[in-house]
Amino acid sequence: MEQECVFCKIIRGEAEAAVVYEDDKIIAFMDIAPASPGHLLVVTKEHYENIYEVPDDLLAYVVVMAKKIGMAARKALNADGLSFFQTNEKGGGQEIFHFHFHVIPRYKGVALKIANRKKISLEERKRYAEKIREALREFL
Repeated sequence: MEQECVFCKIIRGEAEAAVVYEDDKIIAFMDIAPASPGHLLVVTKEHYENIYEVPDDLLAYVVVMAKKIGMAARKALNADGLSFFQTNEKGGGQEIFHFHFHVIPRYKGVALKIANRKKISLEERKRYAEKIREALREFL
């Protein structure tokens, strides 16, 4: 399953992504079909199918980094707030079976649309990623 996992392909450099942050444990990149401008994903580098498989210390690290990256996204994009979203198993709404957190900047008066999202270009994702990378320096 891991070889066909799109997130594993991104981690191995076999698929393109607009990367915001990367270290030895996680990678954060822009969502291909954002629920709002600046929607990004924080993904474990090691393949775990869902939250039940992730070691507790790594889970804690992911949450801390999602917070920091989210704060950078909020600042960089002048968002009014943030939503953090994580799903498990098909019945829970999980679509990509590699553990990840959604970090979604929110804007006043704009409803959050999780379903029926539209893909955006890699160039547009890279523009958002650059803004958030610049702001992230303050939070690391």
